Amino acid sequence: MPNTVDRILLLLGIFSYWCGQTWIVNTGSMTKDEIAIDAIHWLMLVGAALMIPYAARLPRTGIAMLAAPLWIVGIVLIVGMCVIDFVFWSLPDPEFSRAVADKLIASDPLWMPFITYAGMPFTIGLTLAGLAYARTEKMGAGLVAIGGIVIMAWGIGSNPYGYAVLWAGYAWIFWNEGRAAKTLTTED
Repeated sequence: MPNTVDRILLLLGIFSYWCGQTWIVNTGSMTKDEIAIDAIHWLMLVGAALMIPYAARLPRTGIAMLAAPLWIVGIVLIVGMCVIDFVFWSLPDPEFSRAVADKLIASDPLWMPFITYAGMPFTIGLTLAGLAYARTEKMGAGLVAIGGIVIMAWGIGSNPYGYAVLWAGYAWIFWNEGRAAKTLTTED
């Protein structure tokens, strides 16, 4: 089971990923001529990496048994997507960048998993892991579900809202579990 440190890292990871998503929705991708560091994709990369301990320690039962491997695969694909986007950041010449993009798009084994589909297993795994709490934390699990649905249904423009609701759902779950544990400890 994920411990307190894993939960803190998860919340920090979702927050970092949300920052990257919010930034890219508001400004679009940038090149090294526009920004010295591709902070957008660094935020997403760090955010995804911070989620690994939590995803790796999910129990191998129930819905979490499906969530963990999907989420881990999604994290790996998000890391690959960030690497590809770092390459585009390094190419400020629009014609050259378009030529590289055309070559990558024509390479299905590279483009499809890392660009086209990376977000799907990532978001589904992240959402299913939150739904694993549905029996004990209905409100938090509901928020996680709403956030996941918003992200998957409405595309990148909705990501800032979806990840904010997802974060709130996990924060609600962890806060209520902490309160419940504290209540049990003081009653003993």
